[in-house]
Amino acid sequence: MKKSLSSIGLTILLAAALQAPAQAAEHGHHNHDMKAMPSAAMEHKSVAAEGVINQIVTAENKLKVAHQPIAAWNMGAMQMTFHLAADVDISNLKEGQHIKFMLTNPKVGTYVITKIMGQ
Repeated sequence: MKKSLSSIGLTILLAAALQAPAQAAEHGHHNHDMKAMPSAAMEHKSVAAEGVINQIVTAENKLKVAHQPIAAWNMGAMQMTFHLAADVDISNLKEGQHIKFMLTNPKVGTYVITKIMGQ
């Protein structure tokens, strides 16, 4: 009987140990590096940016922009292709035009212009 109880206790302990990483992953605590948190925090945050339109890709609802540094995201100046929010009107934009815009990062690797303020 004692041997059976020891076996049951060991089985329960093993099951709990195996379940802990799964529960941690469910709650977003699975092996996170706290130094990586600032880049994760930039997701969904809307920031102001400005740059020059290099290409308008109307069929894909995108703009290719050479943007200035974006200090809020610690991002240097570079050329990027941005998705456009559905309500952003690009009918008056031209290649070579300097624009100011609001930008968000709804998921890693995706950047969306939500508003064009200066045209």
